[in-house]
Amino acid sequence: IRALLTEGFTPEQLRRFCYDTPEFRPVYDQLAQVTGKAAIIDHLIEHAERCVLFAPLLDWAKEENPAQYERYRPYESATAADQPAGHPSGGAQSRHRPSPLQRPRRAEHFTGREQELAQLLADLQPGQVVTLTGPGGIGKSALAAEAIWTLAPDNAPPDRFPDGIVFYSFYGQPDTALALEHLVRSFDDTARDSSPPAAYRLLSGKQALIILDGAEAAADLRAVLDVTASCGVLVTSRKRSDAVAAPQPINPLPEDEAVTLLRKWGGTQVDDETAAQDICRLVGGLPLAVRLVGRYLTANGEIATEYLTWLQETPLQALDQGQRRDDSVPYLIERSLAEVSVAANEVLAMTGLLALAPFSRAVVQAALPEVNTRRALGELVSYGLLLRNKKYYEASHILIYAYARERLQVPDNILNRLGDYYKTFVEEQIQLSGLRSYHILKSEYMHIDAIRKQSSERGILNALQKFRDALGNYVKLVKCYKGELEKLDSSHEAAAKLLYRNISKSKDSALNFWHSTDGMKTLEYLQDVLTISREIGDQRSEAISLINLANVYTELGQVEKAGEYLAQSAAIAKEIKSPDVEWVRELLSELESW
Repeated sequence: IRALLTEGFTPEQLRRFCYDTPEFRPVYDQLAQVTGKAAIIDHLIEHAERCVLFAPLLDWAKEENPAQYERYRPYESATAADQPAGHPSGGAQSRHRPSPLQRPRRAEHFTGREQELAQLLADLQPGQVVTLTGPGGIGKSALAAEAIWTLAPDNAPPDRFPDGIVFYSFYGQPDTALALEHLVRSFDDTARDSSPPAAYRLLSGKQALIILDGAEAAADLRAVLDVTASCGVLVTSRKRSDAVAAPQPINPLPEDEAVTLLRKWGGTQVDDETAAQDICRLVGGLPLAVRLVGRYLTANGEIATEYLTWLQETPLQALDQGQRRDDSVPYLIERSLAEVSVAANEVLAMTGLLALAPFSRAVVQAALPEVNTRRALGELVSYGLLLRNKKYYEASHILIYAYARERLQVPDNILNRLGDYYKTFVEEQIQLSGLRSYHILKSEYMHIDAIRKQSSERGILNALQKFRDALGNYVKLVKCYKGELEKLDSSHEAAAKLLYRNISKSKDSALNFWHSTDGMKTLEYLQDVLTISREIGDQRSEAISLINLANVYTELGQVEKAGEYLAQSAAIAKEIKSPDVEWVRELLSELESW
């Protein structure tokens, strides 16, 4: 990692990363203007180790400088003896598929719930299904996340679930097929079959923990639960009927814990204990409502006693505890929206057109070109209505998303603008093609489909046609991508017989093959195959591709480079227990004699 950061980035780039990434802002604050690159990297690595933050650091590095990332491959590890000469770490990389570790976002200022947390941790066991039930905003997902992070605080699966942790939210993606595909691909992203029998076969030999969030939105929760086999399962739902066994109901926070939470969010703006107690009582002890109040106080500079005066004038005063809990969130959102700019109101309304999933500022800018979207998004984050994760934003809770979708009005011309944006966006990705384009479009598919449905419901035919075109192009890319994978499989079989076995027999056969084909095109194709094999995690294909490349580079006279590729292939063959491992080693010995 140190070598990657040293060779791949300037001090200014590293500083900018620290500044732009909230998790690394403490590092930026420590850096004086005279700090050199080595010292910056020391601070970065120390902070990443202490706070378990290597994932965002390496994600950024891979995105900003993929060539250097591929050279150093910082997530790979092997012994020095296995490494070929010339590699920064000494030799071939040991490529193994790590167990998935899909931990949900941990709630900031998680407060109280000691009993519920202890009970949940005791109940989470392999082969068991645990269901947390309660109304929206009560803290089910926060409790689930706290349990997961307690079980797996580091970048490794917990001993209880050695095969990893998989998280799936039904919000915005209720279909059973999508859920099963996510489960299967979390363990094998080359799998083509994610049918219920295939999912069951894959999971039956695993001891993983599966979190199913927002199960009340699931099309068929039972069909998903039926494939989980020996895995532990944690379900969150507003419906008690979703519980397989006795549910663990989540209740409002007791008054003292609610006040503690309000103080954590509101800081010194919570100026009076009695006022804090009355606020928590009026919002029904709902954690989401308490958070919204606290964020409002700090963002607006208002004190708790002033906020209480307004709150007592709302109809909440006349409602019973249960009704206060159910009705408080819309009132609090309205109060926050009254304080932010008109532009921020427009942005939140626009997010209701999208799916409940992360979105980029570019989408918002396309919909509202006349708005200072950076400032508007910042306001919504300050008031706790949106969350920001690096370059992406999302509603901070399903209830806030529902409010934007159901209560805020968006002009029809916004849908037309979004139609233009996504039609062009998809066409550009189609032109670029490749695996990266496929994954980029896959992440945007939910938004495209959500806006298409709204265009249809409103009868906005112009926008509807644009989204149909965009989705049609997306489907073409998916078919192309799947075709490439199928071609990849068949090409590997051919390579194994023609290139990879026969070339090794003699120099003459290798030379004949090279001159009987377009050599440079062959080299480019093999490099593409290697890249895709690595991206999809197909180690068998990667090993074959490395040998193919080794043979080509041998004919080009670059014997040292050929040796590096063969050594990497040998390491992979050894790891996946390929019967070809001895044969690859023989190739290495033969190469040395050339």
